[in-house]
Amino acid sequence: MLSIDLAGLESIRLTMARHPFTSVSMQLLDAVGFNPTGMNGEWKREILDQIPRSSVRVLEPWRRFTPATFAEPAGPRQHTIEECLEILREDTGELVPALLKAVIGTDLPPLLADLEQRPTVHLRRSWEVLGKASSLTKRLWPEASSLLAREERSISTATTVEARMALLLGRVLGSRIQGRTLYIPWTSAAPQPRDLPVFGLADRVEMVPSLAGPRTAGIMFDDDDGLRVHRITYPLPGFNDRIDHDGRVRPDLLAELVGDVRADLLRALTRPTAMSDLAALLDLAPSLITFHRDHLEAAGLVTRERVARKVFVSRTDRGHSLVDLMGG
Repeated sequence: MLSIDLAGLESIRLTMARHPFTSVSMQLLDAVGFNPTGMNGEWKREILDQIPRSSVRVLEPWRRFTPATFAEPAGPRQHTIEECLEILREDTGELVPALLKAVIGTDLPPLLADLEQRPTVHLRRSWEVLGKASSLTKRLWPEASSLLAREERSISTATTVEARMALLLGRVLGSRIQGRTLYIPWTSAAPQPRDLPVFGLADRVEMVPSLAGPRTAGIMFDDDDGLRVHRITYPLPGFNDRIDHDGRVRPDLLAELVGDVRADLLRALTRPTAMSDLAALLDLAPSLITFHRDHLEAAGLVTRERVARKVFVSRTDRGHSLVDLMGG
């Protein structure tokens, strides 16, 4: 388990970043068995059909650790997969020897010793493999747009300590919170290093949803001391639930039936919720929430109740049944 001290959680800048290249890396490392995330079998076969048979050996040095250029640069701007591949292609690997010593030590097995001596060669080979493996993410990313938008709203409205702790706990499978410490399971195929420290949080933490399997869990640390988390990668909520056995993404039936906004509103009503909170959660004007609530109420899918000065909205039994029927 990785331990992250959540002290100061209420004051950090918590944002969602749309980083498709992170999904490319996660999917590839799963397909070759280095970082199993429970990814769909058809997706694995699709990737393995695209990359050379020598790819497992090419990627073997990264079984123990992954260079930063296997993911997008930090920041709110969404980089295209092609931009990230170009950054990786230009990476000389000058930091790799120091990383190897810090993570593994000075007594390196032959393959890692070769990586230490020729990091540029290994990175260039990896660039070629990642480029070939990227077709899966390029196909899936547009189909995840509505779920990405929903996740962005969820993160932007999580401003209290309680809301942020609940969000973190719900994003990584198998994680738990004890006191003010978040424990995240070790998912890499490589053995977990002994005596890992308790990590802290950077001033700005990026939440990066991935289109890999449901056991996706990735942590990146800042460059100053390597002890503060600045990025958490996790499975995009709801995405794996929409995947058929053959690897195809099922359409969002609820959104097709009632529209995107009303689908999001229905999904948000897991419990009675004040109108003001719904507007904040969905990042919509109160008048627009009222408009869509009225239509859902007329259809018998939601009901409302005034408590003091607030109006609370709830799903009816019919609303619950519709959400369940349409796959949530």
